[in-house]
Amino acid sequence: MRPVKDTHMVLVVGPAGSGKTTVARERFPGYTLFDNDRIIEAVWGALQFHPEVKHTAKAMTAAGVERALRHGLAVVVPISGRTRQERARWLDLARAAGYRVTALKVAPPADVCLERCKADPSRPKSTDWQPIIERWFRIFEPIVGDEADEYLEVDS
Repeated sequence: MRPVKDTHMVLVVGPAGSGKTTVARERFPGYTLFDNDRIIEAVWGALQFHPEVKHTAKAMTAAGVERALRHGLAVVVPISGRTRQERARWLDLARAAGYRVTALKVAPPADVCLERCKADPSRPKSTDWQPIIERWFRIFEPIVGDEADEYLEVDS
């Protein structure tokens, strides 16, 4: 499939195990997908959550997104996006490139996210997912009108 040429960025936000990447792939075929977790797996051989690894992966994702935007490609970026500040980095990149932005929230119940994380063979079994997921729901700042041109909530 050829990449879609369109000045559209979709920011998919949700907790770990919510299905962000799955939703991104299924709902936006042909969009260039930039996923930190897949970059971590590709570069380091396994999903890891060491702060330095996460920081490097985020920088690589941002560089890839910037390049795709310069080439006029439609992009979809799954992120935690718990706070307005976390989302702002991506939204600012899109707006600077003249892109329209869709924010898509994927947040099934916390127990569903937890079961998915436990069942996912790519996720480290040493990680305690429950506090990570609970924290997402506790600190999530709702997406407001000035953040995106379109806002959607979906089940996964």
